[in-house]
Amino acid sequence: MQPQRLVGRLGRATPGVPATTRSDPAGISSDEDVHSWRGSGLILVVDDEPAVARVTEMVLDQCGFSVNVATSGVEALRHMERFRDQLRLVLIDLTMPDQSGIEVMQAARRLGLAVPMVLTSGYPNDEADKRFEGDGFSGYLQKPYRLEVLMTVLRRALGE
Repeated sequence: MQPQRLVGRLGRATPGVPATTRSDPAGISSDEDVHSWRGSGLILVVDDEPAVARVTEMVLDQCGFSVNVATSGVEALRHMERFRDQLRLVLIDLTMPDQSGIEVMQAARRLGLAVPMVLTSGYPNDEADKRFEGDGFSGYLQKPYRLEVLMTVLRRALGE
């Protein structure tokens, strides 16, 4: 199965809107760039929906990353402490039952973790920009997302 199809199962694209414009399009100039770019290093995926976390893990693995998954804020912070020197990026869901993505990010910053963190949520981009402006996230990924959007946001957050 191709990575694009895996992420596509997380939800449907907005009709009439190219996938690369549904989130921040900076950093990717064409679909070919998206499919040829290979990442490296460890990414922590934090999402309380195991199916979403697993599909995201499979896609990131196929794109060259090593991936750890946490399904709660508490578990995420344990991973961050244990793998702090190896983590390149944290992809974290806003809404989780034990702690919000914002609370987890703030706790990670208090621990001195300085890796990029990308927030994921179902909020529309314009609403998210207003609501989470200045919270210290390196990017925002609106659910459901597609491979092209995921890679765009990751490349930008990683500065590649």
